[in-house]
Amino acid sequence: MGGCQTSGFRPGVDTELGQTAMQVIAASCRVVKTNNTSAGGYAPSPFDTLINTVTVQSDGWLLIDFSYFSNQRRLNGKAIYDPKTLKGTCSDKREHAILLPRFVSHAAIIENSSDYPDATLRNSVTPYLRSIQVYWSGHKQPFSGEYVFKETDIAPGAWLSVNTPYDTEPCTGSFYSPNPYYVPEALFRWNLTCRNGATLSGTFDAPLAENGHIGKGHADGSDSLGQPVTFSF
Repeated sequence: MGGCQTSGFRPGVDTELGQTAMQVIAASCRVVKTNNTSAGGYAPSPFDTLINTVTVQSDGWLLIDFSYFSNQRRLNGKAIYDPKTLKGTCSDKREHAILLPRFVSHAAIIENSSDYPDATLRNSVTPYLRSIQVYWSGHKQPFSGEYVFKETDIAPGAWLSVNTPYDTEPCTGSFYSPNPYYVPEALFRWNLTCRNGATLSGTFDAPLAENGHIGKGHADGSDSLGQPVTFSF
């Protein structure tokens, strides 16, 4: 398998759809050893998952074709996801789709988006939202934003949302660990995408607090034109 692509997105897969597909797979799929008769399993690591295709069907459902590489074996699978109801499953059977908690968290921070019209979803996680101030070089005032931690058993992370005066909908994205399991001394990575085409990304220093959760953090990065961007919480 030397030289073969074993993670990320195949050429032609839209980046935003690919990231959504990775989250659907992590939220709904489980890897179980063939000799393991106990229930459970673990979520596929994004570093061993390859998104082959993401097809947007006529009614908005995403059909995901992916491969997972484990112990020199390639396992092929499918998953589906409905952005309107936030339901998905690790198969192509819609009747098996269930509400995925991590996407409820996502919906909570983009209430102005027409993709997530159900305000009750936001209300269910509003108590978990936290505020941030984003300083974007070239702009006189910081932009307000918020984040909410993802429901995930892979590694700590959060959904991000930042309001700007240039668009009616917020810039959205996430911060996440580049390792499948959290390494305390490692930097997180973060990204934001705005509807006007602007993209922002960088690294995020977030050491663990005494209670084992992510403590105070500071992010550095830049936009697609190289202008510095910082925020902290």
